[in-house]
Amino acid sequence: MKKKIAVLVVTLLVTGVTIVHAQSSEIIVQGNSLTEKLDWLNAFAQSNGTYIIEINTDERVTSQNITYSGKNNITITLKGNNGNRTIRLSSRYERLTVGSGITLILDNNITLQGVGSHPNTSSTGGVVYVVSNGRLIMNKGASIIHDTSYDNGHYSSYPDGHGVYLDGGSFTMNDGLITGKRGYGVFLRDGIFIMNDGTISSNSFGGVASQFGNGTFTMTGGSITGNWGGVSMGAGTFTMSGGSISGNKKHSNNSNYGGGVYVSNSKSSFIMSGGEIKGNTTDFGGGVSVSNGGNFTINGGEISGNTAHSDGGGVHGYFTMNNGIISGNTARRNGGGVYINGTFNMSGGIISGNTAREYGGGVYVYMVVDSWTGRLSGGIFIKTGGTITGFSNDPNNGNAIKENSGTARNFRGHSAYAGLSDNVLKIKETTAGPEDSMSFGEQVDRFSYSPTFSGAWDN
Repeated sequence: MKKKIAVLVVTLLVTGVTIVHAQSSEIIVQGNSLTEKLDWLNAFAQSNGTYIIEINTDERVTSQNITYSGKNNITITLKGNNGNRTIRLSSRYERLTVGSGITLILDNNITLQGVGSHPNTSSTGGVVYVVSNGRLIMNKGASIIHDTSYDNGHYSSYPDGHGVYLDGGSFTMNDGLITGKRGYGVFLRDGIFIMNDGTISSNSFGGVASQFGNGTFTMTGGSITGNWGGVSMGAGTFTMSGGSISGNKKHSNNSNYGGGVYVSNSKSSFIMSGGEIKGNTTDFGGGVSVSNGGNFTINGGEISGNTAHSDGGGVHGYFTMNNGIISGNTARRNGGGVYINGTFNMSGGIISGNTAREYGGGVYVYMVVDSWTGRLSGGIFIKTGGTITGFSNDPNNGNAIKENSGTARNFRGHSAYAGLSDNVLKIKETTAGPEDSMSFGEQVDRFSYSPTFSGAWDN
């Protein structure tokens, strides 16, 4: 930023641009437009240099490739001067590229606005495209908006026009806003995304997605809210220790899993140690859905107030629970808190106050009999610790099966259910504690079902 101290002013006769060397070694580039200032940097930027570009008026620009061959460790801060300033890309083919060795900082009063990318370029489509060894930092007062005002409706099925696209580079979001009518807020083909604060909202293909490569998403704060799905992990690792994933909704014929977080295959994992996944909605797994070999571990934090139109209000799939809270979730069919079709290991934490309409208010373990062989298959639930709150002793906070009217439906497993009909296993824990354990679920080639459990359980 400009310093009110002695400075050395140097006027260059090349392009007529004036630069100010501040005592802090920051160079404030002055000129008539962003393009002019970036042209000057392309010619004269030096390794280890720190540059500030102030935008004095709204501008429309074509693609800008911020990369300088043979030069490294260059930091450029872009900010609005005397009020918020918008830099708008001129067409769907345009983007701002942060190249290797460049750190671009979006600072106060600056908005970057894109208009979507053509589907032929959607693999690298984004308002900001960060390549390997490039770095993007977003601070308070900065915004990235990707819309479809240039779209004539021919490409509505393509997830083009992401806010930020990482292709091996890194993005640190300290604050600010990313929003748009198309694409994802942040898309990781590869690279590192760290979210410390800020908001990612109203993105029509989802808040954050990691696909194809080995992306890493770390969330310590901020909010991912009001998107078509919160976080989608098709590859890489998502670690959450703080922040909120809330109010996201996801409904379609093919991708109606994981309103808050979707971990979709064996190349992806999600580790939750803090923060909250709250108030999200979809058909399967209102809070979190895990499938096709994906990995989910909850060591802390809270999954609460989520809704599944079908199964798994809190979590759908399989996972490991060492600590944390799953509470106040609702499923319109089975598994108000948890729906298990794989293996669920519970050694700690609390499952309480969840509601389902059909079976398994707290936990539902899916089971099925093969129509040809008669063999049993389905999920596995192993509980060695933690608490599953009973309903009859605590009707306000206990897990429950309830009709639409709110009337309790007994013999359907208020706290936990596994079975194939009303006369198979339906159990509810009424005096839950870490000492109460149970194990039930699938055994290969088994023709009958005989669970084992301890503690005080009833229907």
